[in-house]
Order: sequence, then structure tokens, then C-alpha cells
Amino acid sequence: MPSAYDPLLASGLGDSLAQTLQIGALAYFGILWLFLIIWVTRDAIDRSESLAFQTFAILLNIAMPVLGALAYLILRPRQTNAERFRQDLELQILIRKAEGLGILSPEEKSSAPKKKILSSSKKSPSE
Repeated sequence: MPSAYDPLLASGLGDSLAQTLQIGALAYFGILWLFLIIWVTRDAIDRSESLAFQTFAILLNIAMPVLGALAYLILRPRQTNAERFRQDLELQILIRKAEGLGILSPEEKSSAPKKKILSSSKKSPSE
């Protein structure tokens, strides 16, 4: 309970200070929400080519700011499109090296699982 003489309340600064703090807190959380929307949008575009998934992720984050971002982190694809592209290129290079070394024939290439290709290409040519 305030004392009989509180200089902040007497001058009216207590109310304006409380309002300033409220406005500052709302501005802070508004900016945080805006940056979450921007981050989720950019990350969804980088990770998926599906317009439906991108739209769902953005709307989820707009509707539920913090919980939406957490849900997006759980639901988002593991790799970005660029990482998947690089991984596919590496696999194609390994397949061509395996064909060149005689480890894998062109007929086996289409039916061989990725793990077989990767494990057989790590063997040295003298084996």
C-alpha cells in the first residue's frame, strides 16, 4: 500500500510510467512476433517447395506466435532444399565413381540402394 505521500503518484508520473512500460512491453512482443513471422517464412521457403506447407507454417505462426514457431520447428523438414540438392549431387558423383572403378555396373545402378552404393564406393580399388 502506498504511503500517504508518494511523489510519483502525487505528480501523476506513476500512471504515465506504467503506461510507458506497458507500451514498451507490447512493442517488444510485437517486434518479436514480426521477426518470428519473417524467420518462419524464410525458413519454410528454404526447406519446402510446397506452397501449402509454406502457407500452413506462416498462418500457424501468425495465429499462435510462440507456440506456432515451436510447432513449426517440430514439423519442418530436416534439410533445406540446398542441402538435399548437394546430397543428391554427392550421391550421383559416388555412383559415377563406382561405375568407373567397376564396383557398380550401369544395370546395378538403377536397382542398388543408396547404402550399398555408399559402402561399396568407400572400398579401395585394390580389394
